Amino acid sequence: MSGSVSSQYLTALMLVASRFEHGLTIEIEGGLTSLPYLQMTASMLNKLGATAEVSEKEINVQGPAMNSNQLWTIESDWSGASYWYSMVALSTQWRLGLRYFSSKSLQGDRAIADLFQTLGVQTEFDEKEQCIWLSKLNQTLPKSISWNLIDTPDLAQTIAVCCFGLGIGCHLTGLHTLKIKETDRLSALSIELTKLGALVDITENSLRLSPREHPINPEVYIDTYRDHRMAMAFAPLVVKVPIGIVNPDVVTKSYPNFWNHMTEAGVTVVSGN
Repeated sequence: MSGSVSSQYLTALMLVASRFEHGLTIEIEGGLTSLPYLQMTASMLNKLGATAEVSEKEINVQGPAMNSNQLWTIESDWSGASYWYSMVALSTQWRLGLRYFSSKSLQGDRAIADLFQTLGVQTEFDEKEQCIWLSKLNQTLPKSISWNLIDTPDLAQTIAVCCFGLGIGCHLTGLHTLKIKETDRLSALSIELTKLGALVDITENSLRLSPREHPINPEVYIDTYRDHRMAMAFAPLVVKVPIGIVNPDVVTKSYPNFWNHMTEAGVTVVSGN
């Protein structure tokens, strides 16, 4: 089976395979996309009593996975945290706390803490309280960044929009899976960023954003294409300029309280039809 299309198909097979009488072995063709997510799935299955192994060439799962009456604490979603990283990066001097995160997280998008150090956000881990503190750093930003996001493609929209807001360029690669998400996210990003005044070039697996030389076009309504991440990735730009979000309720797919949390943080985004 191809491993380059999306890790979600492989994750689904791993989960159901833990209940198969004779388990399942999947031979991987091509490279693996979003490998950290497969490793996280294997780790969880192993904790539940199954045997799961992941390599770049093969995935093997032997069940059964048993309910062993354990008490589990489910950590928060690093993908959801990425929008707050963008908010802090675009702010002047924010300090923000987020609960139930750990530096030892197996989530691929935990990489946001390291990536956004370059974009001016410092992360402090408080393991005892299971929280992180995000602080705006006073530092000189690079003129442009170049990152391969093959392990963390869900961060691409957040990073591209944040770089545009900061006025810096970016070259993001490893994005071939974005074309088969809720929408063609590469095309959607290009269209919406262009409406705001950006210069964007996309290929089948990359996005190149030129450093911004002019003010952001104000009062633009961002189409979300029924994609929760489009809504949340663009929302932090309101720190810089008034914008509107069309069909804001799409966030309910992964972060139902997003707009409530934005309001609690003192930020208001206008919704559109």
